[in-house]
Amino acid sequence: MEKYISKDLTSINNLSLVQYLHVLGIDPIATRPNETDYRSPFDDNSHAITTVFHDSNRFEDVGSGLMGTLTDFACHLFGCSPEELSGDIARYRLYLVGKHTAALS
Repeated sequence: MEKYISKDLTSINNLSLVQYLHVLGIDPIATRPNETDYRSPFDDNSHAITTVFHDSNRFEDVGSGLMGTLTDFACHLFGCSPEELSGDIARYRLYLVGKHTAALS
């Protein structure tokens, strides 16, 4: 089971974090060549920013101090564990990102 979860999380982290946020309806507030900023979904402060770094496909949320991969982002956002994220319920949320990404190719 551990190998399955690890493999599944690797494929999840290969999805675009920017596309994931788009599918969730989270719009950018600023875009630069190598990063995109969003209002933080983790902090009620209207000035808190989440930055997605394009080269590494990782995020950093300045207000809450959270950072990491798409898996980390989704686990914090939905309040689930990585194991739950790789399960069927969370897979539906991520399916939408994969479908959207494929449509752009």
